[in-house]
Amino acid sequence: MYKKETVIAATIALFVIVAIYILTAGSFSHISVEGNQAVVTINFMTSMNKDTFLDNVVITPAFSNSGDILVETEWVNDNTVQIKLTEMGEIRGQTVRLSIESASTQFSFWKKTKKLTIDFKSDISIVEPLQPLLVASDNSFEITFNTPILADTLRRYTEATADFKIEAANNSKLNGTSTSEATTFKFTPEAPLENDCEYTVTFKEGLIANSKQILDHDIQIVIVTDKEPIISSISPPNDSNWIGIYPKITITSDTPIQEANLYTGEGIIQGQLASDYKAIFYFHELLKPDTAYQTEIQIVSPTGEKSKKYPLNFTTVPINEDRIWMSLHIGQPSKIVVYEGQEVMKEIICSVGTDILATQKGTYYIIEKGDSYYNNATKEGANSWITLSEGLIIHAILRDEYWKVIEEYEEILGSPMPGETVMVSEEDGIWLFDNIAYDTMVIVLN
Repeated sequence: MYKKETVIAATIALFVIVAIYILTAGSFSHISVEGNQAVVTINFMTSMNKDTFLDNVVITPAFSNSGDILVETEWVNDNTVQIKLTEMGEIRGQTVRLSIESASTQFSFWKKTKKLTIDFKSDISIVEPLQPLLVASDNSFEITFNTPILADTLRRYTEATADFKIEAANNSKLNGTSTSEATTFKFTPEAPLENDCEYTVTFKEGLIANSKQILDHDIQIVIVTDKEPIISSISPPNDSNWIGIYPKITITSDTPIQEANLYTGEGIIQGQLASDYKAIFYFHELLKPDTAYQTEIQIVSPTGEKSKKYPLNFTTVPINEDRIWMSLHIGQPSKIVVYEGQEVMKEIICSVGTDILATQKGTYYIIEKGDSYYNNATKEGANSWITLSEGLIIHAILRDEYWKVIEEYEEILGSPMPGETVMVSEEDGIWLFDNIAYDTMVIVLN
């Protein structure tokens, strides 16, 4: 009797387990794939909530974005749905995971979950480059296929007119960090290539995609190495003497510049690109007077091609104990510092025009001065002005057309102001005019 009851209880338990499985995870599915399209038929074995079903469908392609997979559904009956997936992007012939996560049935307390993988198929082609690719002689470049390729297989079916290291450049989102397959591969020359030369990379007939499709003809990619960029001018010239202690170093090139670097004994200073063909360098701090410096300059083209390193050796100007010179510090607040030799003689608060460019830093000299000036265009003027080489003007408080002090300028002294001049107080303007001679060195820095 006890044995009979046990069998009955076990049968009931098994029935309950099977029923729960059918009502939750249980389903039958069939996958049909043709090229870039797949039809997935799923019978959930219970009536589904059709209105919210798509909200629970998650598509994860191995390499493309989920938005590159078009998803369409058609219900065969209340239990059965056909999901049509179409690869729409450049990357095709990949594995796609279809996840149905807690989809609602007609019974609110029952949910359905299902995970399937679909293996699409595609002929092999190149996405990019489609035209000859201009590269730096010692830089890597990338080649992207339209479909995943096994890395080891690619290496066996690749021939090139130079030796390259071939590595996967992207990972399957379904295989974690594995680099066994990829759609994009990085090619790195084993040794620097020659400048201004053409190389070929050929993928041989017989190359097999991860989807088992076979390449039926050779595909050849042309690689052209860039010319070595050349610096056409350097200012100040190499081996110059009497260079200011905060020099503005300018270089130009006949070919576009992407990056420019100044190598010093203390590190690398990156140049500011004034145009595609011009770069400007400033040192991080004032240089020592009467000191020899040895530096080198190198430019980099948009492809990453580097020029040779050009020497720039110079000696800074000596500053005797009785020499008067000035520095203009652009900041908060801005100030002018007047030196006698290395000793601070006077500090003057000033306002700097917001139109003064970062490339107006450097070493300048006073070339002109006057009692007063007036600008007809702005209807403003000032007393006690001095002009630096390259046109930067320092003056006293701005005045209106009736020669009255403009109070708003007087109130902001020390803060930035509109325009492209430097303003000091009336008293300091007179002092500079009376005490600072022509050819006085003026350092402009941030």
